Order: sequence, then structure tokens, then C-alpha cells
Amino acid sequence: MNKNKMMKTILSFALALVMAVSMIPAAFAARSNPITDALQVETGGWEINTGACALNKNPEARKAFKKAVRKLDGAEYRPIALLGTQVVAGTNYCILARCTTVTLEPEKSYVLVYVYEDLKGKCTVTEVKDIDADGMTDEGLDGGWEMPKSVSMKKHQDVKKTFKQATKYRLDGKYTAVSFLSSQVVSGTNYCVLAKKTSRISDRTEYNLVYVYETLNGFSYVTDAVEIEI
Repeated sequence: MNKNKMMKTILSFALALVMAVSMIPAAFAARSNPITDALQVETGGWEINTGACALNKNPEARKAFKKAVRKLDGAEYRPIALLGTQVVAGTNYCILARCTTVTLEPEKSYVLVYVYEDLKGKCTVTEVKDIDADGMTDEGLDGGWEMPKSVSMKKHQDVKKTFKQATKYRLDGKYTAVSFLSSQVVSGTNYCVLAKKTSRISDRTEYNLVYVYETLNGFSYVTDAVEIEI
């Protein structure tokens, strides 16, 4: 090998080595760390309640809700379900509730009530969010949505049966009825049910407003499913 070829070979090798070394930091920077990534996603984030939703099954949330809403004027709030919690410097609770205005003609609606309890036990309502969906207000008119006195599925076995029939073969997830929120009589009946949806391919859980239509012949199917974003 002559001197020129040898020089070219050495220079090519040196250049390749420099390029390889320069790429090492970028490679490590691009590589994700599953442990730290998980901490970044989960720390301070909302945790969906995958257990019992009723407030009598969640005494800490119930107590915080009761202490917080008694400071509010103009409406009364009845807790329906604990949807999620968030651990910060204290705890945030997201609770679905029925709101009834204290007016001459009371208006009823379903809302999300956010309660913050600090480390000393002081509780405050930080937000009351309206849910923009059908069946969330009690219209009380012919053809309008009406709210039942009790939202318990145990007291509405007919609705529970209809819901189960309609969601049994859904491919997008497994649906579990939590509360019966409202109904609408048309040519048949529409139902709005708070449901817990669990993915069939992962452990992801979310809460949906599931709309079920039952025909006069007793056949039922899902017309819509709207995720409640906490």
C-alpha cells in the first residue's frame, strides 16, 4: 500500500470514529427511561377510581365533599359518584353530583364538583363544572329528559337489564353500570347511565355517559358513549 492510500485509510477511520463518538450522547438522550417516564406521567396526575364509586364507600371523599359544599350558596349538591383523586399537597377529589338551585323554580343538573382538602383537613370547592351532554338537566317537559329520584341501579333493575343487554357485545370495552341518571320517553325510551368502561386490551379505565335506546318491543342498543374527562 503506497503512502497516499495509507493516509486516506487512516483519515477515513479517524473521521468515522469521531462521528461515532459524537452520536453517543444523542443516542442516550433519545432513549427513554421507563422508570422516570412513569414518574413524570403519574406524579400529580389524576387517578381514576377503579373501585367502588358510591360516596358511602369512600368516607374520606364524602367527608371532604360535605365540608366543602356547605360553604356554597345558591344551590344544593348531592354526591353521586367519586370519579377520581389527585394527590398534591393534600388531595383533590372529582365527584359527580346532582345540583339543585335554591330558587322559586328549582333547576336540576349533573355537574362535576372538584374538592381540595389540604394537609390540615381544610376543604374547599375549587370548581363546579357543567357537563355538556344530553340528559344532564331535568327538563320536565313532554319528550324531555327526566331525572329519577334515586340513581341507584339496585332500585332500577329494569334499566340495569336493558343496559346489560345493550352493552353485552361491545368490542371497545367492558361496561359496568354505576348510576341511572335520566330517561327520555319517545317512541320507546332513551336512558342515560353513568358507566365504568374498562378496555379489553389494556388496564385503562374511564367513566362514560352511555345512552341506550329501548324500543317498544324491548330491543335495546347503545346510541352513544361519551367519556367524562376529569
